[in-house]
Amino acid sequence: MTLTLSEVYEQNRVTLILANLVEMLNFCDVEDEAYEVFDFAARQLFIQGGSISILNPTTNELECGSTGLRPP
Repeated sequence: MTLTLSEVYEQNRVTLILANLVEMLNFCDVEDEAYEVFDFAARQLFIQGGSISILNPTTNELECGSTGLRPP
């Protein structure tokens, strides 16, 4: 498999963001703090827009935990 240089840079960017996400989540004491961390990561990950959904264990439904939508 051959990757272009831009693909390698993108993989490295995403890997770094996810590593930072895990590290920041380890410092969260309450759920609200975790949502703030997810929101921060989503804005970095989804440059052109996107979201992170969280599974609600009570209802087994996905809830939009964070959107990476950028303001105009």
